[in-house]
Amino acid sequence: MRVKKNTEELNKIPVSTIHRTGHFASAGLKCAGCYLSNLISGFTSPDIDADKQKARYRLKQASIFALELGRMKGTAMKAGQLLGLIGTHFGISPEICNVFSQLNDKSAPLAWGAVKENLDKFNNGQLYDEFEISPVAHAAASLGQVHRAVHRETGKECCFKIQYPEVARSLDSDLRAIRIALGIANFLPEGLNPDPMLAEIRMLFESELDYLREINFMKEFSTRLQGTGIHIPEVWEEFSSPTFICMEFIDGVTLDHEDVLCLDPAERNEIAYNLTELVFREIFSWNMMQTDPNMGNYLVDIDNPRGPVLDLIDFGAVRIFDENFIRAYRQLVKGAWLKDYDRMHYAIRELDFMPSETPRSVRNQFCELASVAMEPFHTERYNWAQSDLPARMSRLALNSSLTRYFRLPPSEILFLHRKLAGVFACLGMLEADFNTYELAYRYLS
Repeated sequence: MRVKKNTEELNKIPVSTIHRTGHFASAGLKCAGCYLSNLISGFTSPDIDADKQKARYRLKQASIFALELGRMKGTAMKAGQLLGLIGTHFGISPEICNVFSQLNDKSAPLAWGAVKENLDKFNNGQLYDEFEISPVAHAAASLGQVHRAVHRETGKECCFKIQYPEVARSLDSDLRAIRIALGIANFLPEGLNPDPMLAEIRMLFESELDYLREINFMKEFSTRLQGTGIHIPEVWEEFSSPTFICMEFIDGVTLDHEDVLCLDPAERNEIAYNLTELVFREIFSWNMMQTDPNMGNYLVDIDNPRGPVLDLIDFGAVRIFDENFIRAYRQLVKGAWLKDYDRMHYAIRELDFMPSETPRSVRNQFCELASVAMEPFHTERYNWAQSDLPARMSRLALNSSLTRYFRLPPSEILFLHRKLAGVFACLGMLEADFNTYELAYRYLS
């Protein structure tokens, strides 16, 4: 896993309820001060456009709040990342969500002395007899970090994904404090109830903090993907626990790395094809998906003697979908692929996207939008690099009457479409050009 390291280290994460609540209160009060400044500016400069001024100050408030969440790491930082991921689904502006999504790239590692606590507890510290573990973090995220290691007996390279000590213990108090701080901060849309959003965030937390669950999904995906050109790191279960995972070390680069972008077109197309087929498998064959769209979840082993291999390295965000939901969603996607509006109307009713009284003309607008989204799968070859699909879809949505009738869709739709958007972005970056129609035919017909 070749990554650009953040050389700054934190000595500890504040874990006491009082300490962390103090951080949230501080963030909320700083945002409130920013809001007060906005009000004063409105009185002293009445010629300034009030709506633009309010939007600018809300963005500034969000930046202050995000900065404080980033300093706290743990569940606080992850909550900020998730707010950036799902916020638009709950009515938060894309500009504010983008502020929080930047937290993905700014995580400083925790010092080794603070993070190794979970390893120390395992078999009375006997891990250190089995492994030589680097004290320097190879990669860091909001809930944990990765350290490279060597198995002393065999010389095999591996790594430890280590959850930050006590991070799970702060979950409940953090979410309560975030709710209060959001109320003080005043950068959310007026009248927005944050409780459904925080409930969704809590569910995501519980999945990502359950390392035994992640281990099971790593093994299941590995079994299902045998012989497909996609590789899952081998888990060393006997040296893993609920708070850390010992796994095979993958010496790869991310999809946006220049070494990947400089590969031959045929090699890039193979990576792109495997990535796209994986999405079809997850949705329509397995009823489960790794829903995190972060590009860092994919690595490419470009030095593999068999040719470049796509590696999947994170399974904390796997979501299992209800069969009834997938059955209706398949009809929606198949209808969009075939431009079959009646089939899509049925799926809209099943998925409860719109009230029953929605005019047929408005439903047809949605069907048109869905058909455009499936455009890459209408023909045998599609050049992703030259596609302006996202821009055209945005124009269609803005010029439609959908917003008057569109209900908040099931959260499953949100995560599916976020993942699809992330994959589509990867295909454009890889300048993919392969037979997309064949994939759709195989999984939808």
